Amino acid sequence: MDTPEAQANYEEITNNYDHLTVMPTSARAEKALKTAAEGGAVDYRSEDDGKLLRDCFVLPEGSTAEDFACYLHPDIGDGFLHAIDRRSERRIGADRVLENRDVVEIVSTNQ
Repeated sequence: MDTPEAQANYEEITNNYDHLTVMPTSARAEKALKTAAEGGAVDYRSEDDGKLLRDCFVLPEGSTAEDFACYLHPDIGDGFLHAIDRRSERRIGADRVLENRDVVEIVSTNQ
């Protein structure tokens, strides 16, 4: 955690909402990475559309691209066409098992 307050908030949320999966994040760390990349110290790429924090989802191991679409919303899953790996820009089929840290965009007729 980047601040004591963040640690306290995390503990409160995890204690009071044990039915949720909580993923701590840090805007300060994100900003530090971007600054280091601008200075040439690290290679860091972000497709954040100007936001410091993007949406992050934790899915059960073995989840597919289509499972992810259904997780987002049943209508999106029903209209699932394919997904796009945002790092390689390659098309992903419905049965492709997602891996840790994958960044995907869902393409659906129902968005």
